[in-house]
Amino acid sequence: MMKKAVTRKKATKKTERKPKESLAPKRSVYLTIWLYWLLVINVLGVLFYGIFSGFVIFGMGYAIPVWALNVLAVLCLLDFAFIIGLFTGRKYSFYAMCITSLIAIIINLFFVAPFSGIWNIIALVVLYLLLKRDRII
Repeated sequence: MMKKAVTRKKATKKTERKPKESLAPKRSVYLTIWLYWLLVINVLGVLFYGIFSGFVIFGMGYAIPVWALNVLAVLCLLDFAFIIGLFTGRKYSFYAMCITSLIAIIINLFFVAPFSGIWNIIALVVLYLLLKRDRII
């Protein structure tokens, strides 16, 4: 018994598969590096404010309220989630980071140290400039 040769059909527009485009916008290398840096900083912030807060209060001799350190730890966790949102291209994540940074600046100004909120301002300005450069915002 002879076998028939199987012939393949040429790919037509109907049968041709195209790769799906990502919903996330194209990010530059600089923005990606900055977002990873912010992730690391926020993880360290959670460790510092949340887990090691007892060492901070008693070891350094400051009169920092415990609730302020706990709120700063929660804000770092929220910023971590918002940075993940920026990786996926969500614009509202940047605006939410602005709100959490404003709260953190107020807490740092009145309860922790007056000049420790400068980091939040610098981080947001650099992030804004990089997002504007990549036309994400």
